[in-house]
Amino acid sequence: MMLRNCAIVICSVVLLVLHFGCGMRHTTSLPPQPNELGHVKGGKLKSEAQVKATGVAYPNMLARPEVRPPAVYGLWYPEEPERLKQTVLELLSSAKSKRTGEPPIALIVPHAGWKFCGQVAAEAYKAVEGCKYDIVLVIGPSHYFPLQGAAVPTAKSFMTPLGKVNVDTEHCEMLVKQCNLVYRNSLAHDQEHCIESQLPFLQLALVDGWKLIPVTTGEMSLEHCMLLGRAIAKVLAGKRALLIASSDMSHYPKSEDAVKVDREIMNAIKTLSPEKIWQTNEQLLKRNIKNLECTLCGLSAVIAVVEAVRMLCQLPKLEVLMYANSGDVPGGDKEKVVGYMAARITGKTSGEIQKASKPIREPSLHEARIKPQLSESACKELMQIVKATIRSIVKEKQQPKLQVSHKELFEHWGVFVTLKENGNLRGCIGIVEPIKPLYRAAVDAAISAALHDKRFEPVKPEEVEKLDVEVTVLGRLEEIISLNEIEIGRHGLVVISGEHFGLLLPQVATEFGWDRAKFVEATCQKAGLEKDAWKEGAIVFRFDAQVIGKR
Repeated sequence: MMLRNCAIVICSVVLLVLHFGCGMRHTTSLPPQPNELGHVKGGKLKSEAQVKATGVAYPNMLARPEVRPPAVYGLWYPEEPERLKQTVLELLSSAKSKRTGEPPIALIVPHAGWKFCGQVAAEAYKAVEGCKYDIVLVIGPSHYFPLQGAAVPTAKSFMTPLGKVNVDTEHCEMLVKQCNLVYRNSLAHDQEHCIESQLPFLQLALVDGWKLIPVTTGEMSLEHCMLLGRAIAKVLAGKRALLIASSDMSHYPKSEDAVKVDREIMNAIKTLSPEKIWQTNEQLLKRNIKNLECTLCGLSAVIAVVEAVRMLCQLPKLEVLMYANSGDVPGGDKEKVVGYMAARITGKTSGEIQKASKPIREPSLHEARIKPQLSESACKELMQIVKATIRSIVKEKQQPKLQVSHKELFEHWGVFVTLKENGNLRGCIGIVEPIKPLYRAAVDAAISAALHDKRFEPVKPEEVEKLDVEVTVLGRLEEIISLNEIEIGRHGLVVISGEHFGLLLPQVATEFGWDRAKFVEATCQKAGLEKDAWKEGAIVFRFDAQVIGKR
């Protein structure tokens, strides 16, 4: 897979993985900075008292950025519209696949730079050329954002050099309500190429009138992939829909090994068995094939689409249309390649959902990464780790040697550590996104809160035993479109606008007695923005949390 330069990765996630302060100081005002986004302002905000008195809800956040601009044009595919159109038409003209019977219900296509996989992708799109669909769902892996579950954006359209592609926001919301693994998060789409690189093909291959459901996925268990597929099937049942799994194949072995690996995973995919695909992937990775990092970067996407097809179709059939790898192009490096497959899935749809192969339990809030629900014993051990870290780093200038016993502490979660002395904030730093095991993230947050919170002097040895320590474990960041989605005392908030980032933990709103409006305004100011920035295009996220320690 052709990777974009590091600057894109940094601008997508750096604000989320670095340490940030989490609370408000009573004695410090935060001077707002002017917002230069230029978005149209939303409606006048009503206070919580007005809502209770009149029954009128808070206004929706109408001033959302409505268009997701292209992120990889000029890199993955041509930037100039006429050249882009000519390139797509030439690739489709060169494709050898043909329409057979009813239009396909699903495709599997690669998403690397077109220099490497354009002809392979064209083989898949040739199979739907001239077809009419009402909805096209494109699902692929989140490469730049540490996603939990699956995410849809809030944008109403995606832009390419060929024009706008309208997003089916209604069915995106239906998918969010249908499956608790799916939530809104535009950051998982802002720089992502796996969906964008498909759009020019779709714009020119399909009959006009279709709308897009864009979905990105993080790492998911087999059961969660299948649940996502079943949710997709329920939302799209009876609709004239095309499902597209965006995925490359083996990453970085030499060409000879890639061909063997990819052949095995293609044979597994042909069975249309999620279990077989999953098992084959695990078996291949255990063989220690040199430089093999993955068999399918869009494993979750492929399994979700396969399961959706099984629920929508009677006797579905998959046909591989073309296979190649990056070493096959002129000048390609045969020693380090990425594999690409084009495939179509056909089958008779009746508009009804087929019987599931086996029941799968809905994930808990903890399993879906919505709200952390650590056991009492795990919470106790985590607090012991944090206190031992503070004591050792302040008094002995070194990290403690840790032996972690609870497997829950190896799960990836965001976490903040708050220090107070005599009721006054003494330090609060954390890591927002789940980029490392919880215990490790908590150690890093504890060290930063004690020594590196720029609002305070480093904690002195004589202060350590006087500190009240609080650990807040963060659930996933869910983008909101209305203030009514915030529950005071339960949700914390994050506001992001360009390079501005602000976070306030759930307990801050309770401590200051804020309503929803004041909570959002304060978070905007924490980000260095005007308090009304949420009306002008700033993105607002909520998150659940589990607070451990003194409250």
